[in-house]
This record gives sequence, C-alpha cells and structure tokens, in this order.
Amino acid sequence: KCIKVELVDDGADYNRRLRDLADGNSQFALFTIDALIKASAEYANRPQDLPGTIILICDESTGADAIVGHARTFENLDALNSPEVKFVCTKSSPSETLTQVIMENFRLSRKSDNPWIYTNSAAEVYEAYRSSKPSDKKVFVLWEPYVSKVLQNPDYKRLIDSAKFRGYIVDGLVVSRDFLSKNHDVVTSVTEAYVTTMYNNR
Repeated sequence: KCIKVELVDDGADYNRRLRDLADGNSQFALFTIDALIKASAEYANRPQDLPGTIILICDESTGADAIVGHARTFENLDALNSPEVKFVCTKSSPSETLTQVIMENFRLSRKSDNPWIYTNSAAEVYEAYRSSKPSDKKVFVLWEPYVSKVLQNPDYKRLIDSAKFRGYIVDGLVVSRDFLSKNHDVVTSVTEAYVTTMYNNR
C-alpha cells in the first residue's frame, strides 16, 4: 500500500496549522504540545470542538532551540534580568515556551511587563538579529538552522538552550479527528512506518 506524503512548511504558524486540520487542508501535523494547547485555546471553547488529536510523541528538543545574544552585552544569564531586555521570538512557538521556562526557572523578576518582540517566524527573528546593533538590549530566541547561522558570528554566543530543560518542548504528531475516524487504517500505517523508520535509523 502506497501513501503519498506532501510536506508543507508553514513557518511555525501553529494557529494556521490547526485551522488547516479543521478545514481538511491537512490530515497530519506536527505540534509542540505547548503550541497545540495555545492554538486550541484560541480555536475553541469546548474540547469536542478541537479538530486534532495527538497520536504519537515524536521528539523532544535537546538543544535545537536556543537564546543567543551579543557576548559583550550579555556576559551571562544574569544580564537577562533587566527591564531593558527584549526577547525577540516567534509568538506561540517553542521559542516563546523556552523563554517562559527560563524566566520562571531563573526568576527574572526585574524584566519589564512586556519583554517581548514577536515575529511570525524564526526567519524573521534571524532578520531582526541581522538588523540589530551589538549594544541593543535584545536577545534572539530561535531554532535550528538559524541558531547555527547566528553563531557563525564570533561576537554572538548561546546563552542557554533547550538541552538544559527536559519535558517542556516535546513534539507530537497530530491527526485530524475527522480523518482519523474515516481512515483509521491509513493513520495506523503512517504511525507504524514512522516508528519503524525511527527504530531502524537508531
């Protein structure tokens, strides 16, 4: 049995991703669990209204998401605890989650009431980095390959990444509830193929 898979890059627009499941434009989608919760909260008031359900935990970020900043401006994590600091990140994404985890774990009590500069994608965060000045009180929260692209600049460094935290940025494979109810055998085949491939690769 052959199942055709078409991969779509939506720039980590999780709200659009959930709408595509609801509208039937996508049958499967990857979400970090936190992003699925946020998108679902904006989409519906009742659990039965939600268009997708998690069928498989696929991955966990162990360093692919990171906060980077200019090495002189941000010597260490303590430098983040300032009302002047702005976190440039993609809204409702793993980068926002990572930032919130760090704010809580490192008790950034002196941050401003609105420390965010939101973008629509990691590519836009990268462009914000390119247009910034070394003296700007901005850090950039991205995921690969953009983390590595920023770190090609020797003046910038990784302040912290998702490898320091477990259980926060976890990817789940989500399937349309409607598609699942009508095509259970296809969903089973896709899941089995994914798990088998991961096993063989390891």
